[in-house]
Amino acid sequence: MAFFILRAALTVFIIACQCAGVFSCASAASRSVKEIRFRTESDRTRIVLDLSGESRYSIRTADGPFRIVVDLPGCRLADGVRNVEVGDGVLERIRVHGLKTGAQVVLDLSRRAAFTHFALRPDSGKPHRIVIDVAKPEAGGEGSVAKKAAGDANPEERPKPAVRAREGDRIVIIDPGHGGDAPGTISRSGIQEKTLNLKLAKMLKAEIERRSGYRAILVRDSDRDVHWVRRVSFAREMGGELFVSLHFNSNPSRKIRGLELYFLSLQASDDNAAAVAERENLLLEAGADSAGFNDDLKSILFDVSLANAIQRSSVLADEVASVLRADPPIPFRKVKQAPLIVLRGIAMPSILVEGGYLSNRKEAQIVSKDGYLSWLAKSLAEGIVSFLEKHPDQAGSAAGE
Repeated sequence: MAFFILRAALTVFIIACQCAGVFSCASAASRSVKEIRFRTESDRTRIVLDLSGESRYSIRTADGPFRIVVDLPGCRLADGVRNVEVGDGVLERIRVHGLKTGAQVVLDLSRRAAFTHFALRPDSGKPHRIVIDVAKPEAGGEGSVAKKAAGDANPEERPKPAVRAREGDRIVIIDPGHGGDAPGTISRSGIQEKTLNLKLAKMLKAEIERRSGYRAILVRDSDRDVHWVRRVSFAREMGGELFVSLHFNSNPSRKIRGLELYFLSLQASDDNAAAVAERENLLLEAGADSAGFNDDLKSILFDVSLANAIQRSSVLADEVASVLRADPPIPFRKVKQAPLIVLRGIAMPSILVEGGYLSNRKEAQIVSKDGYLSWLAKSLAEGIVSFLEKHPDQAGSAAGE
């Protein structure tokens, strides 16, 4: 009897505490928004929320005026975190609210604008972070946001037409994933995915350009973070016939290893492909945004040019896979399909390469060596060129802006 009385009393106490917000406060005490920073760039404004620990979050928009609302359940605002006046033409101000259920950050914009968001884990002394990139609209109006994201202001990021390609060259766009403040996967020994991606990209460019009549163009050629909208627009603008995005993988299970190829589809081919897509799309808590993403992807799939490109992407993936399967230094897993955000707006044959699992200690040591990267670059180049030569009729049918 005493046990039941005690349990009933405990139940009443828990309910009372929850109603009073005690449990929310206890949870909030363990996680906080430590600092809010922003940086105005030529094509965007970047807002960074520094957190004391990993936290769920959701993002929504509201009108009158247009604003982006970031909700962080179970978080609190650290001392000193206050409203910030910005006024850079994109972001008017940053407002913060301490709620009973958590913390809220509101970004008041000067006008409606495209934006992306992602979460970053601690790296190089930096804490857990949530990053929101708001694209700078063109002077001509809000409808030009996506084109502006391709970037006009940084000449080193947008090759001049005269140096894009020699007349008659077949253009391959190489996208080294991540970069800058977005390191991607980091192995336990400190190997950063963004560094391997760029190194492999430069090797692949050299291998492709060994072939007469071929030119490779890098989306980034230094350690900088390129907005995913810019990656897509850049590939289309450069007149690419083919797009390859380079990455290295991770998995909670340290036993998983191997090389994988992906091409775009509405649904992931398996659970691991879905997990890779979620990681590469850099979404911690998609919330309502995931529905919008899928609706957008469905509408794109009805476009005949992209539907054709997706079919040709599967052929490209098979062609490259046939080379990789020959004698790989690490296991070749298989070709998979996934709703990868960096491929969704590219109406040309495109694949995403996961060059190995940095979460596997042994494999991380293998794939970070020059010998492996050289083998992978040569194999990818062979498969890419073979595809373009075997399927010349429709090559170069990328949709324009």
